[in-house]
Amino acid sequence: MYFENRKKNEWRRGAVAILMVFIMTVLLSLMVFTVDLCRLYIVKSQLQNATDSGAMAGGSQLREILDGIAAANNYSWDDDDISIDNSDRQTIEDRVSEFLLQNGAGYGGSQSDFEIETQVGFWSEGDGFTQTNDSPNAITVVCVKKNEPVIFAKIFDRDVFDIYSETLLVISESQTSFVE
Repeated sequence: MYFENRKKNEWRRGAVAILMVFIMTVLLSLMVFTVDLCRLYIVKSQLQNATDSGAMAGGSQLREILDGIAAANNYSWDDDDISIDNSDRQTIEDRVSEFLLQNGAGYGGSQSDFEIETQVGFWSEGDGFTQTNDSPNAITVVCVKKNEPVIFAKIFDRDVFDIYSETLLVISESQTSFVE
């Protein structure tokens, strides 16, 4: 009797092995794709930290410029007469770029691997951010890390990814804060 049942089910031998090969292939593919996603997430986090650092450096530079203008003209920060010129704006942008490149993200890279846009302007809760040289109280920094390499996503015909980060920093006479 045992031998008769075995002959009936003999055609099913090896079905589990084929199923396991299929399942292992799917699991391995998901695992290696997860490695790339986790790595890109880490690079995004590093880039956000670098962008925040750059904004803080630019905010510090803006604060120094505004303090100097206010002291020289006996103004307070609340006066609408405080404005910066294009050379001050360039000084702030240079400071932001310097910090971003020093605190870069991912596999490092040169300045050509980063797109950095810094804007100085006025921020209010009702109106949001407006780029202006008059009464500036905010800095927005946008950074894109271009051509960040990936390892396993080449399966999907992607060798590199671009990663985006943005920060808005508002300064006042007494405090500095990030706006979400």
